[in-house]
Amino acid sequence: TCKSFYLVYGLSKYYHTEENIEFDMGHSSRKISIFGETFMGFHHGNCKIEDLPLTFAKMFPKEWGSCKYHTIHTADKHYYMDKEIKGVRMFQSPSVSSADRWHDNMNYVGNERTVVGCLYHVDEGRSLTIEKRY
Repeated sequence: TCKSFYLVYGLSKYYHTEENIEFDMGHSSRKISIFGETFMGFHHGNCKIEDLPLTFAKMFPKEWGSCKYHTIHTADKHYYMDKEIKGVRMFQSPSVSSADRWHDNMNYVGNERTVVGCLYHVDEGRSLTIEKRY
């Protein structure tokens, strides 16, 4: 969406002097990052998320095949989920925002407002998950 592009664009300008930070401003709804032995896929999650592992594996076969661990991060549903689908860890971030009128009308209320951060070890994959509730 336009908002996410402008957020990434603004961050890229703010961190333009940092050589170790890269921003992918491409139009694809699927982004990836490789960290050591871990393939990390990122998608908004506004789809059937059970199909994402195969989609990422077929779109990025070299990167997928080079990694021992595979994780896919989504966030669309605004609730916490962490499950494994045939060896691929699926992580869905909860939302930190409060419910607006649409969410209230649709009865999407009551979830904990939480920010979740995941730390990855270069050789052992995800090693720590940290939560901050609001």
